[in-house]
Amino acid sequence: MRSFQSRFKRFLCYDTTMELNVDHLHHAYVLLGDITESHRKLRNFFDESVLDTQWLDYQYEKLGIDEVRDELKMVLSERTDGRFIVISAERFPTDAQQAFLKILEEPAENTHIFILLPAQVVVLETIQSRVVTVYTDDLSQTRQLFPIKSFLFEPIPERLDRIESLVKERGKEDALQPYEVHQFLDQLESALYAVFTKKPTAQLSESFNAIRDGRTWAGQTGFPMKNIVEYIAMILPEFGKK
Repeated sequence: MRSFQSRFKRFLCYDTTMELNVDHLHHAYVLLGDITESHRKLRNFFDESVLDTQWLDYQYEKLGIDEVRDELKMVLSERTDGRFIVISAERFPTDAQQAFLKILEEPAENTHIFILLPAQVVVLETIQSRVVTVYTDDLSQTRQLFPIKSFLFEPIPERLDRIESLVKERGKEDALQPYEVHQFLDQLESALYAVFTKKPTAQLSESFNAIRDGRTWAGQTGFPMKNIVEYIAMILPEFGKK
């Protein structure tokens, strides 16, 4: 299990809305949201705040494994006095993300990478652990499957009823999308972390492991997303009344 320090850092990242500090830039960011808007905000920040740094822009419909290995790997390995490398893509397949991970494991000095993706793209947890994730719009406030606090304090039968009602409302068994489940798990993990630091228990530790398993299943093609959420609903401890 990842350290609590790394968990907390990641939670902070998910609430970020494009608040960049030129004096404390991370080496890599993933910007989730409308790509055009992400690009505009990032360019404004660059023009207003960044000096003596080169801007390189790469735009793809699909950022595939060939683009990562044949083009970006070479560019990102070059020595530089300072660069913003902006990579926009509508799609970023898992194999390409795995190839890109090797680049992030050995970041180039004086290089800041910004990967701009639509909000529905599911980013591998191994990528997320090495970047700062930023929502460039206000969707992070509205894309909750369920209110997290209510979900945690409900008894298990009520959680399962809530899930069933959502699926019926949407009208199909595959109504839950992988990116929604990933975001839901992130939100739950953040809430559980706050509880865990105050009162560590073996049950809460097991909950973190269950959430990790849920992310793995959500990344598998054809795995029923409803089953993942139901599993988490049954594994999480009941916290009683609010």
